[in-house]
This record gives sequence, C-alpha cells and structure tokens, in this order.
Amino acid sequence: MNKRLLALVVLVLLASGLFASTELKGSDYVRLGKTGTLVGTLSLSDGEWFLTTFDSQKYSLHLGNYEIIYPKGIELSSGAQAKVTGFLYENDFSVIAVDSNGKSWQFRNIDGRPLWSGQGNRQNAKEPV
Repeated sequence: MNKRLLALVVLVLLASGLFASTELKGSDYVRLGKTGTLVGTLSLSDGEWFLTTFDSQKYSLHLGNYEIIYPKGIELSSGAQAKVTGFLYENDFSVIAVDSNGKSWQFRNIDGRPLWSGQGNRQNAKEPV
C-alpha cells in the first residue's frame, strides 16, 4: 500500500511539473541572453512595448518595474524611432536603456541588475536627459 501511495505522489509531482508555467521574466532574459543594441520603431500593444527593426523583426521589450525609478512615467511614443540596449534572448529584450526622441531612460545596469531593486529610494535612478 505504501509503495502505491508513494508512486501516486511521485506521478502527481511529475505531472504538476509538466504543467507548471514556463513563462520567463526579465531576469531570465538577462541570464539567458546576450547583450546587444537594436534600432527600430516602437509600438505599444495591450500595455506592452515592442521594437520592430528595419528588417521587420519584432521584439518584446521588458522594461521591468520602471514606475519606481520613473514615477512620472516614460515618454515613449508608438511609431517613434528608438535605439534599445539590453539582453536579447530569442524575440525578447530585457532592456538596459532606451534612447528615443532625444531622451534616454535607463532600466538596468550593464550587468543586468534592475535599477528599481535595492531599497526603493531611487539610489540608482537616472533621469531622462
């Protein structure tokens, strides 16, 4: 009886692992990706920012909890040209910085640490220039 119960528990645990969410977060893209820079056109869809490069590749931009470092928001414009630096993994880009319309916003430092992390006192914040 104990062997059957143990086998059932193992099967349930294995099955739950198979159906667990595998959605990646910005920190996963930092860990898995390579640093790089892309240039293209910004677009906003369902509250998410995207960059479409000149060769028609579309990338999802992961900006993180930018409201903490930019409480007044960021002035990105759908249809504007932008240069984005960050960690690229497949079609996802965990953003270090965005330059668009003569302004710059920084979201992570070069090693991938989010600027909103820490004590929440904006110690790493960089205002748009």
